[in-house]
Amino acid sequence: MSWDVFVSNFPPEAKTVNDVPHDFMGKPIGTRHEIIAKIREIVPTAIFPDKSWGQISGPGLEVEISLGDDESVTGFAFHVRGAEISAACVADILRHLNLRAVDSGTGDFFELNRAAEGMQKWKTYRDQITAQKGK
Repeated sequence: MSWDVFVSNFPPEAKTVNDVPHDFMGKPIGTRHEIIAKIREIVPTAIFPDKSWGQISGPGLEVEISLGDDESVTGFAFHVRGAEISAACVADILRHLNLRAVDSGTGDFFELNRAAEGMQKWKTYRDQITAQKGK
């Protein structure tokens, strides 16, 4: 299980996810090569063994990046499994790319200054689900 953060060029006028039009189609945000290069400007140790999939690892840091199969990227996802430093890493990358994302922990836009909070909500949910499965 991972805490997932879904990235796109959401309309700037949307204050909440509910403000995003139902027929929203993200416009290209760059090529996979451009996005990988920008991510590596923030995290030089990021590896992309496959053009569609990347990994960021380190002490307390475990983030996978799914860029998809298309060369022109309209959105991508972070799959976070590490500690709170992983949430900060995602926030730094989003800030650098000047993009917004939806936080699966809150169901609303990822808040750069409250990233660890969204991750903690997801961890609480995950722990409840895994505890129920163990009963």
